[in-house]
Amino acid sequence: MTAQAVTVHLSPDTLAALDRLAGRTEQSRSAIMAEAIWAHVADENAFHDSLDEADAEFECGEYITHEELVPQIRARRYRKGRGLKRLAWSRTAQRQLFAIADYYRQFGPELPDTILERIGQAPLLCSSSRT
Repeated sequence: MTAQAVTVHLSPDTLAALDRLAGRTEQSRSAIMAEAIWAHVADENAFHDSLDEADAEFECGEYITHEELVPQIRARRYRKGRGLKRLAWSRTAQRQLFAIADYYRQFGPELPDTILERIGQAPLLCSSSRT
């Protein structure tokens, strides 16, 4: 497929940062922007695909509650918490939350519990029929 030209309007600060990166990496502005746009579009599409997958799982009843999920995460060597609300997690969301918890654990063993507490304290935007 032939590449097509598009116009992008950038602030002077963004353009300066782009030029600096281009100089440091010996790449053209165009190459850097094309790579950045591709990465962003791929990430956004993957995110929306995971939302679609999670919605489908949820509709089929393939989810667990927050109360069921938290002990599984804590069994991965996290300390105990309190005050958990009734949330429902699709299997996709569960896998993603495990990955998030594992990632943040490298910065401090308490961070996954802090994240879980904040999720538990967040207002519920919707509820399932199982709650």
